[in-house]
Amino acid sequence: MIYPRTFDAYFIAHHQEFFSDVPDLDWKWFKAQGIAESNLSPNAKSGKGAQGIMQIMPKTWRDLANKLNIADVWSPDQNIRAGICYMRQMWGFWDKTPKEFTFHLELAFAGYNAGAGHILAAQKAYLKFRKQGETQTWDRIKSFLPSITHENAIETINYVDRIFQIYKNLVST
Repeated sequence: MIYPRTFDAYFIAHHQEFFSDVPDLDWKWFKAQGIAESNLSPNAKSGKGAQGIMQIMPKTWRDLANKLNIADVWSPDQNIRAGICYMRQMWGFWDKTPKEFTFHLELAFAGYNAGAGHILAAQKAYLKFRKQGETQTWDRIKSFLPSITHENAIETINYVDRIFQIYKNLVST
């Protein structure tokens, strides 16, 4: 699938602003996220109230708008900037212990979608039942997510999978 390049300059600039210190993290991950969130629609609004290309919830938007000195959730540039800034927060949340890059990215995307606290709760639940010597992975943690977020778990699991699929399509074109 070919995706429009309409907002690429914003994804590139804000990736550089917030992730210049993470050389393995390509800006196209954030474009893939924007496609998964809203199909790059600046006017998208979810039934839960998330807004814009990056589908930012109103409270999160207010916090980010104050931090970044921005005001228009419907502006593609400002919405993408806020979304990537929020992803940096999620990246930092999961940066407390060394992780394999893909696993770190999966946790950050899952936290963006479900809230870091929910993903952390699923991780803690998994750790209680982990077998001796078993490596911690997103696949193992996500199996505990339904006990935390109930019917919303499938949305988060599909969200992470969808971003990875879209990213593969973006880099292959």
